[in-house]
Amino acid sequence: VTIRPVTTGLAISAPRLTIDLASPTLQLTAKCIPEDASQQVAWSTSNKRIATVDANGVVTALKAGTVTITADGSGRSAKITLTVGSAVGTLEIRGASAVAQGKTITLNAVITPATATNQKVIWSVDCGKDIATIDRHGRLKAGKGLTAPVTIKVTAVSAENSAITATRTVQILPPVTTVAISAPRNYIDVDGED
Repeated sequence: VTIRPVTTGLAISAPRLTIDLASPTLQLTAKCIPEDASQQVAWSTSNKRIATVDANGVVTALKAGTVTITADGSGRSAKITLTVGSAVGTLEIRGASAVAQGKTITLNAVITPATATNQKVIWSVDCGKDIATIDRHGRLKAGKGLTAPVTIKVTAVSAENSAITATRTVQILPPVTTVAISAPRNYIDVDGED
């Protein structure tokens, strides 16, 4: 007969807290404390439509959503919340390629697949605030006081995966100060001949 100490705690560990539907399984492990306590646990899921979990702690995602996985053992339990969805695949910036100084344009970050769970991006520009700024919604505001066109680079980085980025060049144009009209001559022949 093996006599084991009473379980005083239970902890769940996971390699990550998200599951991509393209690779829908995730191995969870449960550890009873102390280490020489019985390590037998029973797994359960809060929503079998989103994800299931087997007796070995392998979670299988079925559809996008949030699910809580529980491990019970020796009167102790632990929970972990997982987010199921699609991972970001690619990122592209769309919008105007030029803006007049002092004006604002909105650039759009297009993420594929469209079902990606995390649609957030981090925006930045490669210039000083006096030339242009961009907010978290992709609104780029051009500075004032330019005397010549300036080309800047706008970057969008996936908040989910910093390795997925996109860039776009935008030209900031100074104001129009004069308008000139040119013509080959300052008269028109009524006969239509040059």
